[in-house]
Amino acid sequence: MIKLYFKATEIFILNELLKLILINKELCKIIFNEKNSAYVLNTVLNSAHDITIAEIKKQLPNANETHLEYFFTYSTGGIIEVIRKWINDDMKIPTEEVVQILESMNVTNSQ
Repeated sequence: MIKLYFKATEIFILNELLKLILINKELCKIIFNEKNSAYVLNTVLNSAHDITIAEIKKQLPNANETHLEYFFTYSTGGIIEVIRKWINDDMKIPTEEVVQILESMNVTNSQ
């Protein structure tokens, strides 16, 4: 089993993103509604595509490009759904706890 951990910079960026969502709570509820949320969050997460793929490749050196892309899609899809759930649950838990939840789920049984 290989564990892929978020780097400190990734944790910081994710935490800052969640804080921005929390500060702009009402606007974000509109932007991140069921119809738009996957697109908006996916756009944000895809901005880190190349860096993330490089980090995954370090952890999974035998993975080919197709597997890396699928792993990236799987990982970002999970992050998007956790953030959407947090928003739909009226952002009741602290941003740091959401990051901890995401970090604890960042595990793969690949390779």
